[in-house]
Amino acid sequence: RLMDVVRQTLEGEHIFPDAPPTVEIVMAKSTEFTKTELKVLRHLLRGLSYTRIAAEMGCEMSTVKFHVSNMLQKTGLENKLQLALAVSDVKLIADLAEE
Repeated sequence: RLMDVVRQTLEGEHIFPDAPPTVEIVMAKSTEFTKTELKVLRHLLRGLSYTRIAAEMGCEMSTVKFHVSNMLQKTGLENKLQLALAVSDVKLIADLAEE
């Protein structure tokens, strides 16, 4: 099997996908979330308040609320707790490294 991978790589084939798999989160696909929205989600999953998220990201609290609102609209969910639970259930961002 290892030699197959080496041969495929030498022939220019992509062994690993160019992007992470797409995950469905209620009515949205994970690819519909922006990088900034994913950062906000990581902080939400850590249990941080809007104020703390804003401080960590170096932005205004209204910006954090804007991103959460966008994600709620995309998913059809009603609040940030539902959003955090839905994202946790599909394990979308559990171990993503900060860029």
